[in-house]
Amino acid sequence: MKNVVLLLLMSVGLSVSAQEVNRCYTVEAMQKREMANPGYLEAVQQTFNMAKEQAQSKNGGQNIYRIPVVVHVLYNNATENLHDSLIYNQIDVLNEDYRRMNPDTNLTRAEFKPVAGDAGIEFYLANVDPDGNWTTGITRTQTNRSSFMDAFNQDDIKSSSAGGKDGWPPSRYLNIWVGDFSIFGSPFILGFAYPPVGAPNWPSGQEAADSTLEGVVVHYEVFGRNNPSASGLLSVTDRGRTCTHEVGHYLGLRHIWGDGGCSEDDGIDDTPFSASASQQECNLNKNSCTDSPTDFKDMIENYMDYSDEACMNMLTEGQIDIIRSILETTRNPLIADFPAGVNAYDLSNIQVEVYPNPSSGQFNIAYNSTTSQVQYVEILDSFGRLVETQSPNEVVTGNFSIDLAGQAKGLYFARLVFKEGSKVSKLVVE
Repeated sequence: MKNVVLLLLMSVGLSVSAQEVNRCYTVEAMQKREMANPGYLEAVQQTFNMAKEQAQSKNGGQNIYRIPVVVHVLYNNATENLHDSLIYNQIDVLNEDYRRMNPDTNLTRAEFKPVAGDAGIEFYLANVDPDGNWTTGITRTQTNRSSFMDAFNQDDIKSSSAGGKDGWPPSRYLNIWVGDFSIFGSPFILGFAYPPVGAPNWPSGQEAADSTLEGVVVHYEVFGRNNPSASGLLSVTDRGRTCTHEVGHYLGLRHIWGDGGCSEDDGIDDTPFSASASQQECNLNKNSCTDSPTDFKDMIENYMDYSDEACMNMLTEGQIDIIRSILETTRNPLIADFPAGVNAYDLSNIQVEVYPNPSSGQFNIAYNSTTSQVQYVEILDSFGRLVETQSPNEVVTGNFSIDLAGQAKGLYFARLVFKEGSKVSKLVVE
């Protein structure tokens, strides 16, 4: 059996213009917390062990857990002030990846398919703020900070007094902060998140103060799928899976290689040993450690590695047991009875009609809601690539048209984005 050991070795990724960028800064952030609050790492370890024990004792079916999200966009210039469409599609990525509805599940190698699973966790942008007012689940704050790497405390992004944005109550929302973490114009870290703490030996008097730091942080250039800023060396992180990875940490998962060599581990029984991160590649032959009784290759498909996001596509059943146990214990307030005023609007009553369909490229789209209006429409091809976007002023309430006459024949998808969520319809160009 694998040993459960908390490991703290620095993980370094891409080289960008003589700078180094950490794909994930979680380990280093945890080291800082330990220095400030001795006993923190032991508390995290005990929480993980508690979750593992609960996961191993569970029987029966699986409920779908839904987590309300607020995205805090911190920007110094217009480029950093991300378009709503990137925020919406990042939520889509999280839902696809944590429900195993991502279109690239076919890339999971045969030896790992038996342990790949659906976490049964869904995410939605909160529609009511802490004061009971309606919200989009998105906050935008212009800051005088050119980068949140320009000081020793990267948690400044979570503090209004430090030029960031105070989080919403962490017991009711998953806070995601998006901002600039570059040095001299090059990204230095892409994201980090603190794993849950809740063990009895957490230092007295620290719980409330540290709870304000709970949540996920993502560098603005890699937030969302097909972010136009995720180019060049960042193109390996253009599918929105930095956020998937950091949410995994937030829900209690460690890096799959255990932040150490072959003698170390991530504490999950169905992930193979590996000696190091997969550094921004899709090397299907990587086998850095010997497993027994079956010697598996490194699981580069796993969201908790540092692989090129083009080959990330799975969580294991063991990882899923941990994160669901964390939601049922340490992070239970997020899902317990859906706190008043933080629930998702039901779009099931909105019917969307597309006609004619198939067509030579001219489509009419109608929907029957009198309470919700389409904010914008995305057209995607069969590979999920964005073909075009119609902005709100181009969309007439209840009825509008789509022109794909200049596109190749085949299957397309129209994604109608409402404030409360989205609806997808198929379009066939013949």
